[in-house]
Amino acid sequence: MTHFLEVGSMREELGEIVELAKHLRRLLAVTPDQRLRIERDRIAQGDITTIGEEIQVAVTELVERAEELAGFLDRFESNPVIYTGPGSTQEVMALLARLVALGKEAGEKL
Repeated sequence: MTHFLEVGSMREELGEIVELAKHLRRLLAVTPDQRLRIERDRIAQGDITTIGEEIQVAVTELVERAEELAGFLDRFESNPVIYTGPGSTQEVMALLARLVALGKEAGEKL
């Protein structure tokens, strides 16, 4: 059993937040003429969502996702540390697990 947390899930969540922010940026860059054409095309396809509504949904989701990630990080007793030295993640985690075990053994002998 390991008590180390890989940052893959956080990286994935941040990636999704970035994509959502990019989508929002694209929506905000739409000119009034483009907005009218897009909304007319949507209505013709049976979708009555306006660009303004889509922006509101994107902003709400962006805030919620960022707050969730911040809340996740706040639950740690300390800030997560990311090791950037030599060795794979698995090698470093195994080394740290051995060091913790050795520390426990030494503590029990005292």
